[in-house]
Amino acid sequence: MIAESEYWKDDLLRYADYLEQRRSARRWTERTTARVEKAIMVGCFVIRRLHESRDAFPIRRCGGASTRSNTEDGRTHSHAPELVETGSTLCASLASAKTLAVIDLCNQFIHSYVFMPVLNSRGGLHALLVASDSARTKALYEVSIEAIVRIFRRAGNDYPDTVHSTLTRH
Repeated sequence: MIAESEYWKDDLLRYADYLEQRRSARRWTERTTARVEKAIMVGCFVIRRLHESRDAFPIRRCGGASTRSNTEDGRTHSHAPELVETGSTLCASLASAKTLAVIDLCNQFIHSYVFMPVLNSRGGLHALLVASDSARTKALYEVSIEAIVRIFRRAGNDYPDTVHSTLTRH
């Protein structure tokens, strides 16, 4: 059990801020990849830990994309870096939308076999390709960085003993 979740949630919000900054970055290094991987890995572990320590959880499902493990030319997900580097349309082949439980998504990252950033044309972080060790022969997920930031912020700001409301005038 987590004695005080505030400290865990504060870290989630810091990870969300860092990942948001990487969206507009123009420079990408090996260290950047490691920091992004660490922020997502630890953030997903925090979400899973918060979920296990109480019954309520703010987000139940997350949209993602998946594809079969074998590509048209017979290569598998374990060759994903090669597919991206050779200009293959791996990202375009991830067209079949799939909804995934947040905890299942977190487990994909925590137990990742494939973890690869997808950069936009200016070099900023656009999405991540991920597949867990156990799911690598079944699916490869492309998860937008916006979705990850949204999940981290929602979980980081979730205090069930507080009510937030917005007054709307008609």
